[in-house]
Amino acid sequence: MSSEKRYFNFPIQLLDGFMIKKDDCLNDILHFALYDHAINNLKHGTIEHRFSETAYYYSVTLGSLEYTLKEGKRLYSEFGEEKVKVGISKEIYWDFRANDKTPFEDVCLLAYLALRSILRNKPFCKITNLYWLSRMNGNTHALDDVCEISDPLKKYSNEYQLNKIKFYLMDAWNLVHYGRYTRGFYISFKLELGDLVYQVEKKRKSLKMRQQKDAQKLALTMALEKLKNE
Repeated sequence: MSSEKRYFNFPIQLLDGFMIKKDDCLNDILHFALYDHAINNLKHGTIEHRFSETAYYYSVTLGSLEYTLKEGKRLYSEFGEEKVKVGISKEIYWDFRANDKTPFEDVCLLAYLALRSILRNKPFCKITNLYWLSRMNGNTHALDDVCEISDPLKKYSNEYQLNKIKFYLMDAWNLVHYGRYTRGFYISFKLELGDLVYQVEKKRKSLKMRQQKDAQKLALTMALEKLKNE
């Protein structure tokens, strides 16, 4: 069996309710990911054969192929066309499936997957806490207010708790984070801190230069208009 790192890919909506029904969510993630891989990555044989091949590929022992296939098909018919997806590595998945975790560790997993779903293949991007919480809540879009966040997540929606989560992810999962004089903050899992700061400040400098040029252009237009009317 290849040592290549493998991921269970799934739509972010399957994280909805994770803090109160983690086992159900993890089951749904597995069922969806297996079905998705079977129909989109394998082209030959019956769906049952492809599903068995997929289980072997991921080293998953199926209690009931018929039941897992049925559940995967059901979830895929509901969420298969969704664009906002994320992958969880087999190692992390089975760690959270097999071992006891604290609520804080559970919410940190949600936070990590939410950031991954936002970044996707981008080297870095800017987000707000509310957008981050929305994804942790299993939403594809940003919510309008923190009151729309589910109750189990609300206790983590203040600045103190979110900073604790950020520091945990920086320490445990290599999150790089930067925010200065800006609404929101920048994140990356690909860049070193110095590189992220450089990219953000370069972008800020470019924006300021553009704003100054636009202001000068507007001032010139107004001055010429005034001269024309004298």
